[in-house]
Amino acid sequence: MAVKIGLDFGTHYTKICVEDSTDNRNRRYSFQKFYDLNDEPSFVLPSVVQLNNDNTLSYGFVDTGDAAMVVELQRKDVPHKPLDPVYQNYKQFPEPIKPIAPIVKSDKKSKNTINSFSVLKDALAEIKRQGDEKLREEKEQKKYEKALAEYAKRCKERQTAIAQNIKEVDDYNDRIRRAYEKRLHEWIEYEQMPEKLIPAIYRSFKQMVFSDGFDWRFELDPMLVSIWYLCYVFFDLDRDYGTQNLVVCMGTSSGQNNWQKNKEKATQIILTVYDLIERVFNHDRERFLSSTLDELKRVTNIKEYTKKDKEDNQIFVFPEAYANLNPLAKQKRFGAGVNAVVDIGGGTTDISIFVAPMGDEVKIFDYESIPYGVNAIEKDGEDAHFYAVESRIDRFSVKIMQKAQSIGVKQDEATRIVNNRPIVFTGGGSMKNGLCRRYVGFTDIIRIGTAVSNNYSIDDAIEVSKKIPMLSTSLGLALCGNDAYIPMITYAKLFEIVEEAYTGVKDETEHAADYGLADT
Repeated sequence: MAVKIGLDFGTHYTKICVEDSTDNRNRRYSFQKFYDLNDEPSFVLPSVVQLNNDNTLSYGFVDTGDAAMVVELQRKDVPHKPLDPVYQNYKQFPEPIKPIAPIVKSDKKSKNTINSFSVLKDALAEIKRQGDEKLREEKEQKKYEKALAEYAKRCKERQTAIAQNIKEVDDYNDRIRRAYEKRLHEWIEYEQMPEKLIPAIYRSFKQMVFSDGFDWRFELDPMLVSIWYLCYVFFDLDRDYGTQNLVVCMGTSSGQNNWQKNKEKATQIILTVYDLIERVFNHDRERFLSSTLDELKRVTNIKEYTKKDKEDNQIFVFPEAYANLNPLAKQKRFGAGVNAVVDIGGGTTDISIFVAPMGDEVKIFDYESIPYGVNAIEKDGEDAHFYAVESRIDRFSVKIMQKAQSIGVKQDEATRIVNNRPIVFTGGGSMKNGLCRRYVGFTDIIRIGTAVSNNYSIDDAIEVSKKIPMLSTSLGLALCGNDAYIPMITYAKLFEIVEEAYTGVKDETEHAADYGLADT
């Protein structure tokens, strides 16, 4: 018999919900228990791995006093010695050609005495010739003076261009020199910096694998840390059910832009975990736990992603923003109209905007995972989280209203689509009152509470109910089916489904109690 598990691999904690479908008419759900160093049970396992002084690894509940010390990575972009700068040279500006002054002929007067008509004629001709020569010389002089003025202008322009080029080259070379000196200083400073040792306690490795833009202070690949951590988790599942009998529904912090990439990564992780448990360690948990870091590196070969291996091993991967809708949607707790769910986790917050017509499956309009979880809240404050979430929900709302108007819905009617709508909060962060706020038109605040556990046949229901906000995503994953597609909804279909929302009709039966929740 196959056993389906909902694997909520979290940044802070990992949770597992197991679905027992022996009786299809009465499926039962249980949450995996983990045991700490004092053998105390818990429904959550801290997502932490420690390298011990004996070079073995510990998982979940660690003893910081036994942690090995490793060199901290100072920065992502390790500086290198810069190449010598290449400076610009000054341009060569050719000098303008100075015009040559015209040659002026001397004006010699004739000494011949005018004593005949022919001589007079010649004299008149000579006078005319001299006049013409003078006009020609005057023209040449004016032409020369014009050329001389042009020459002076070009000389001035040349001097201006030379001065400008000197300034540009000097400024450029100065920037190059200063940049080079800065990089050289950084390199020298880095080379002279003593190595800083920190405890080898690895956290946020899940976030490093599935999200971008986070600092990782260790040389050890976070993908490998994730594999070994989940290997530890799956050894317990192997003991209880056998890996061959598992159907794995795993969640990742994904939006539409990176779901496929994260689906492949998650599949690679689970395939590698199976390879380690079944082939390398032959189901021997103690041998795995006693292996050194060097041995684990040597025997761990990250499996390639193939669709066939994924299907053969029954591995399904879902965006957490989709999976966390199921505990309510499967019980038809959402009314007509547009809804929002905000899942506040340790490293990320997952947002879904969707519709769930009574009797139909959830259909998502949009979803996104943002790097503002409890980690960021502790660092930057609750307001930073508020603005990050608000900007996304506002963008979703604007897209809906703009599209509504583009297909002929009046502006005031389009506004009603995302006005006074329910917003459901889940995840560990939702247990902090200050994080459950109104966003844009989603003003009906709902928090998943203890009553959710009453909607399902859950073992230890009373004990589990206290942790429902943290456990609901793993339950939602256990309720998932095939991940071949995420049921998205088109604009046109969205407006068809929520027609009553923008015609002013509101279902009078809609109330917080319909969500099966404890708190509103």
